[in-house]
Amino acid sequence: MHKRLMILGFLLLVLRPLAAQEHHDFAWYEQQTYAAWQAGDWPGLIALGKEALRAGYDYFYLRQRLGRAYYEQGAYRQAARHFARALTMNRNALTAEYLYYAYRFGGQLPDAALAYARNQHLLQQRGVPSPVGLATGLYTEGGIKLTSPADPALGVLKYWHAGLRQQLGGRLSLYHAYVRVSRNLYSTTSQPPGPGPPATTEQAFKYSQNEYYLRAGLAVHPGWQVVGTWRYQGIRDSTAYGNVAWQAGVAAGGTTVEGRLLYGQALINNKRYDQLAGTLIWYPFGSLRLYSHTTLFWLPEGQNNRVVLYQKLGMRTTAKLWTEAYAYLGDVRNIQDMEGFYLYNLPDVMNLRLGVTFIGLAGERLRVLTGYTFERLETSASDDYYQHYLFVGMQIDFKSFTKK
Repeated sequence: MHKRLMILGFLLLVLRPLAAQEHHDFAWYEQQTYAAWQAGDWPGLIALGKEALRAGYDYFYLRQRLGRAYYEQGAYRQAARHFARALTMNRNALTAEYLYYAYRFGGQLPDAALAYARNQHLLQQRGVPSPVGLATGLYTEGGIKLTSPADPALGVLKYWHAGLRQQLGGRLSLYHAYVRVSRNLYSTTSQPPGPGPPATTEQAFKYSQNEYYLRAGLAVHPGWQVVGTWRYQGIRDSTAYGNVAWQAGVAAGGTTVEGRLLYGQALINNKRYDQLAGTLIWYPFGSLRLYSHTTLFWLPEGQNNRVVLYQKLGMRTTAKLWTEAYAYLGDVRNIQDMEGFYLYNLPDVMNLRLGVTFIGLAGERLRVLTGYTFERLETSASDDYYQHYLFVGMQIDFKSFTKK
């Protein structure tokens, strides 16, 4: 026992000076992080900053420098976290400006609007344009959908969407849209046998679907929103009728993860559908460089409950181009997708939907989109057929992201 105590004492005597050499005081961290900031050594600054925080040193200039380091590397979500902390220590106009743009460039637009409202006086001093307005952006897309194998009874489906964004103050954001879906349907009848040559008569009528779509978000705290959608579909087929659908819930997000939980109801063809949806969005680098979007839909229908999985993966493939690939697995009919622009009001089962979208920056305020979607459907007779959807879109921001 005595021998063990001697060995332990010897180790403590030897290792203690080594441990003391690794311990740095406030002045050392302040000097080193300042030097890294001046040199533009952003990775080195981040490593030093994390070490300083672990050592218990948390102060305005350290958070400001950490935020700047992440910002310069495009990790806007991590940057926003440090700028937000710095702003609680010192209500500085430059910090408020960095926080606002970190939110915007990181895709956290509700938090950006809320930050602007809370720091309006400081941001006006810096000449930062307000994101608030009755019309802050416009989005439109249109496309066609073809069926294979070709069906003489089905014409080309045509689709058009036009929407307007609003930011009403620092908390409430709205998106209003009109959606038009139409398709010619054909039926052929032959004249019964009799005198004279046989005759065939083709009759056509139009299926049309006119929809109003509203998406709303109410920011209650940075990273927290109450969200929802409401839709009305006016449909004209062989008869005319209307469908109504809504969903509401909460959304929460942080540096690398966002989540949503929503409950909704729909009355489609006089049948009620309940839906519960949970969404997880992951930004592994704390930016829009790479992101994963997963949603699980659950529709209780007695003994035939339906579960649908939606998965999207997006990445920045070049300086001005993003690519998104997505898939729906399961029966997609009557699913309410918060980002989806219309409901699938179909008689046939849609059991697979795959697609790819390309999003290009054509300027500070203009984005151009194009994409392709493949759909597999099944008739009541268990026969498969396919639909191919091609679309182009355009997004215009009326509010500038940067200073005038």
